Amino acid sequence: MRILVTGSFGNIGRNVLDLLLHTGYQVRCLDRETERNRKIAASFSKAPWNARRIELLWGDIRNKKDVQEAVKDVQGIIHLAAVIPPLSEKEPKAARAINVEGTRNLIQAAETVDPLPKLVFTSSVSVYGPRMTDPPPRTVDDPVNPTDHYSSHKVECERMLRASLLPWTILRVAAVSVSDVNASMDPIIFAIPLDQRIEFVHSKDVARACVNSLCVDAARRILQVGGGEGGQLLQRDFLKGLLETSGLGMLPESAFLVPEKDSDWFYTDYMDTREAQALLHYQVYTFNDYLEELGKKLGWRKALARCLGPALRLYYSSKSPYVRAYWKRKLGLVGPG
Repeated sequence: MRILVTGSFGNIGRNVLDLLLHTGYQVRCLDRETERNRKIAASFSKAPWNARRIELLWGDIRNKKDVQEAVKDVQGIIHLAAVIPPLSEKEPKAARAINVEGTRNLIQAAETVDPLPKLVFTSSVSVYGPRMTDPPPRTVDDPVNPTDHYSSHKVECERMLRASLLPWTILRVAAVSVSDVNASMDPIIFAIPLDQRIEFVHSKDVARACVNSLCVDAARRILQVGGGEGGQLLQRDFLKGLLETSGLGMLPESAFLVPEKDSDWFYTDYMDTREAQALLHYQVYTFNDYLEELGKKLGWRKALARCLGPALRLYYSSKSPYVRAYWKRKLGLVGPG
């Protein structure tokens, strides 16, 4: 069985490839040819048993010819290629070309394949919008409420899939683990209130959900992929665990947005993942498992971060617009409003 994976060498994609290859699938990778992606591809291809079952197709999902070539003779598609925040908000036109038009290219090309391949699409919890004033968890029956470019793109792609001829499974994914702590330190984190509900899910578990979706009866279904009880926490505890495990230590609370109205909340929440877990059996790792894994990976760098902790915390905090406003009020430089 040949499976096409778009965005093959991203955070989730690498885990999807690893699982597909170990499970015995033939895999075709569609991704852009960059130095980073070539290195990752080489790490998969060097094993002889992998080299026989992995096919590299360097291309661009925005290019219809590349996509048409990619879908030839495939029985399944795992569609991961996407531009995510904050880049999707900084460059919305480029993001839409990949997220929406690229998905359109893929659906149209897949509809020409006989028999029709099953398409597994990774959507996002963000499609529900800020819902902190509603009791959790979020369910697939909740109305969507996109509030930025990224969540709007996901909603539009879901609509295209539902209107297509393809057998599809949509996975609305929670906050996914990253392997690089620096990737979590974008200034966008300061706009997430510390009391925000957030559900974590390990990238390996998302990969397992994607791969298992290929072979279970989940066609034309929307499923929620989160970490379950072991991944449900507040942003304060999520960030504290991440930063203390890295050796950096928690940043001051004054660096973070204190919500004053409903729209100030972020678009993460706890999710009802019982149906997805019953079908896909994907939940293996908890947030604590991830922290233990991260600590081992960081090794000596964790001790170095501890030594530099005060300076690093000051550096990262200086990027927050809220901490500057906090100290201005504290020093009486501005009025309370």
